[in-house]
Amino acid sequence: MSNERERIEQILHRYDEIIASMADPAIVSDGSRYLKLTKELSDIEPVVTRIHDKDRVTKELAEARELHTAADDEEMRQMAADEVASLEQELETINLDLED
Repeated sequence: MSNERERIEQILHRYDEIIASMADPAIVSDGSRYLKLTKELSDIEPVVTRIHDKDRVTKELAEARELHTAADDEEMRQMAADEVASLEQELETINLDLED
């Protein structure tokens, strides 16, 4: 597994842990622990959103490339090529966001 994928898995795992902990009545009743988790969640949530965006765009990009390859007419092929270019640009932006 690549370092990037490991880092992503760790972030997603921690996010799931935070969500589960925040549902625990013992933690909810401990104001300082709950507040700490709320702060950590607010820090990690934008990253988790971008990770999900990356997964979605990667899937859409694969579908657009497949459509481009399988298209029978030039107009459909061009539409798919435009979609591929747009999705590649979006994926590049997401990757840059995740590097920060």
